[in-house]
Amino acid sequence: MDLADPSPRFTLRRSRVAHFDRDAHSAVVSLRGEHDITTVDELSAVLHCAVVLSDDRLVVDLGKVEFLDASTIGAVIACRLELELLGRSLALRSPTVIGRRLLDICGLQSLLDPPEGGRPTQRALVGHDAPV
Repeated sequence: MDLADPSPRFTLRRSRVAHFDRDAHSAVVSLRGEHDITTVDELSAVLHCAVVLSDDRLVVDLGKVEFLDASTIGAVIACRLELELLGRSLALRSPTVIGRRLLDICGLQSLLDPPEGGRPTQRALVGHDAPV
């Protein structure tokens, strides 16, 4: 463990709540475990680092999330706004049942990649249908 290394990758690789990687077309932050007010600062830092380290759209993979609350949604929305300022987009992938329920309640279904029943649209990728 090199504490003298100031690079954001050092933080990203050792996060207990999320992992940063890339696929063929996107930067991907995969969340895991429980996400609430006690993990939101770490999640926000990982999301911000992913934005800084990538020029691609950002996909947040929710497939391994066991629990999430409104603070997590707030961090994702803040990240989406940061990306929009840079002319980039954010999409959500593979929400669990509890994740999908919270996205439905918050009106954020348009951020799903791909949305149910089809391919993602540019509106869905940017998230203009979602409330802020």
